[in-house]
Amino acid sequence: MKGLYNGMDKVWGPKKKGSVHLKSTDRMETFSDCKTVVAIWSEQFQKIINVIGDLDHEALGNIPQRITKTSLDEIPAMAEMARAIAGLKNGKAPGVDGIPAEVWKHGGDNLFSRLHQLITNA
Repeated sequence: MKGLYNGMDKVWGPKKKGSVHLKSTDRMETFSDCKTVVAIWSEQFQKIINVIGDLDHEALGNIPQRITKTSLDEIPAMAEMARAIAGLKNGKAPGVDGIPAEVWKHGGDNLFSRLHQLITNA
């Protein structure tokens, strides 16, 4: 990821802080107030997103439908959960729960069974 940002810096140069140049219909204006910039961007996106378009219902009917996979609704087995937890990578940033992968991996059978009960509501 760092290489991506370094490459972007080489192509587009470093980011400039301060004012923002927005092209209006009449002239080029410069804004340094964040609220004004957000309001202008919001107005522009509203014009782009909220466009009423023509809808061809026949074309919608011709889109092939995918089969619903009901196997995803099945309750995971304890062995499946253990394999998923064992596959977690060490040294990565924890998720929103703040618990690192190492805790899950080394928690043992007691933690696995409690987690399985929590997930399956058993």
